Amino acid sequence: MAGTLFENNLSPYLTVVEQGSTPANPSAGNQKLFVRTSDHVLCYVNSSGTVTPVGSATVLAYGSVMDSSGDHTISGTAFADVDTTHCGFSITTGARKLMVGWSGSVFPDGTRRVYLDIAIDGTRVANTTEGAFVSSTTANFFAGTITLISGSALSAGSHTVRLQSRQSAAGGGGTIAGGSAGSPVGFLWAMEMSS
Repeated sequence: MAGTLFENNLSPYLTVVEQGSTPANPSAGNQKLFVRTSDHVLCYVNSSGTVTPVGSATVLAYGSVMDSSGDHTISGTAFADVDTTHCGFSITTGARKLMVGWSGSVFPDGTRRVYLDIAIDGTRVANTTEGAFVSSTTANFFAGTITLISGSALSAGSHTVRLQSRQSAAGGGGTIAGGSAGSPVGFLWAMEMSS
């Protein structure tokens, strides 16, 4: 019996009947196309029995936190987490790079510079000495934005993203705005990259 050729049956659509179970493996070098009943997804099965969704899109992870908890005073000269609750979060990713960012405001104390960076799993992403953002010493308002990409792909799983800060000398203390008395809020985010 001769098979029906698709090209002999021109139609603006193709009707595929849902398959209750995966069809039998095709012979070597061939694949079978079917619609799974369990999730209504178009799939193909190869000669080894491996089922693969057709055109399945990977959903990339995104996480963020908006800090309106109050301003944060910077006192140390070594980079440290600003606030793990209001300036940090966890994100579950595949084995991909992360693009991370922060936007907010910094108020130096008039004598010391403020340095900011973003850490992924405790490792800072930018320069080891200055971080990703450096203010002047002027007691003034600085709006800042940081956007960084992790140097290599992370392992698949849960990762922490934290805003870190330090100042140029001990004593005094600059401030990172966090919504106190009308000051701006900070926004920390991370987005998984597709490549």
